[in-house]
Amino acid sequence: MFSTDGFDTVDVAPAIMSSTENNTQGARRDERSSRFLSRENIAKMLKTTVVLSALLLSIWALVLHHSIEPLDSINDGESSILVETEGREADVYCPEGGADIFLGTDFNGDGRLSAEEITSSTKVCHGQQGLSGPQGQSGFDGDNGANGNSSLVNLTALSPGIPCQFGGIQIKSGLDNNHNLYLDEEEVETTAHVCDGQLGAEGPEGQQGTNGS
Repeated sequence: MFSTDGFDTVDVAPAIMSSTENNTQGARRDERSSRFLSRENIAKMLKTTVVLSALLLSIWALVLHHSIEPLDSINDGESSILVETEGREADVYCPEGGADIFLGTDFNGDGRLSAEEITSSTKVCHGQQGLSGPQGQSGFDGDNGANGNSSLVNLTALSPGIPCQFGGIQIKSGLDNNHNLYLDEEEVETTAHVCDGQLGAEGPEGQQGTNGS
């Protein structure tokens, strides 16, 4: 505070700055709160809660099952606790698929958890598939392979008889393993026959031609 011309003047600048700082801090708190309560964070918290609940149920079922094993050994008539899981296809609840976990008491003692014996169930969803990693570097070129063997074909005329009643051609093919450019008998892989057809009947005699001029 200071005096000018007999009037007292109050310095309000600190008060204004203090109010501005308070408003700025409040806006930051609201922004952090808004980010914390965003849909993505809520969805992540829900998924985490579901997974933790499923794990706790599974652990509780195992502990309970082991705790009643001595009773089962004493009295076979006692019912046991069963836990079963089933695969879950992708749906609205689990976009990436998952599993259903069922918990119940085996009242009929058949070792299977029927629908009427289920006392509680929960769902565990698969996480979203991650992005593909970067492409790896190209590998080194391999050594050149050895030259392959040439294919050879032999054609042999067949006289009438077996297997061609009216004659034909025998076709043998294979690889030239010894590189002598000749198809040896041990190199023959396939054999085929193309047989001639039966000779047709003799046609009628043609008309006599006209005399030349």
